[in-house]
Amino acid sequence: MKIALAQINPTVGDFQGNTKKIIEFAGEASAAQADVVMFPELAVCGYPPADFLDKPSFVARAGEAIAEIAATATAGRKLAILCGYVTAAPPGSGKQVANSAALLRNGAVEFVQTKRLLPFYDVFDEQRYFAPAASQSLHCLGGERMALTICEDAWNDKLFWSSRLYPVDPVEAGIASPHAGRHCPAAQGSCGDGQPGGRQR
Repeated sequence: MKIALAQINPTVGDFQGNTKKIIEFAGEASAAQADVVMFPELAVCGYPPADFLDKPSFVARAGEAIAEIAATATAGRKLAILCGYVTAAPPGSGKQVANSAALLRNGAVEFVQTKRLLPFYDVFDEQRYFAPAASQSLHCLGGERMALTICEDAWNDKLFWSSRLYPVDPVEAGIASPHAGRHCPAAQGSCGDGQPGGRQR
């Protein structure tokens, strides 16, 4: 499986601009014969969206944008897209929204996974806004079972690291950090830090 890494720099709230950028990079990945292109955490709406998350229209726009990306960038192509966006939280969670990632394929949203481990330290305050996922699900991609993990889910999941849950390593949907120069440790060597396969714009 050939995987392209698209380390874009989305703008918070600029759904039109972020969507255009994601579609553009997906086109480049498709032209390079990639099977999958991965975008950062909350790439559709930008990170951190903070109090914008209190607006139902913001969440609705994120859903519209992800549907547009799926229809425009994956219909009629072999390319699959892994992309972060904000979704509505499940009823009874005590929160309005969730930090999620979607697998886009064949013109549609095929699979969605919500982030489980929400950081609440240093510059991160995700527990204030987001409802965590109750569990990690598996999905089939390229004939292999895979998990979409978002940032801390990939490197700070003690249940995963103490007892391997999956037959292969999970595919990571992306990592984001609210300030330039600050990033999750897991980003080293994988997301546009000068290593092959990543490009930033």
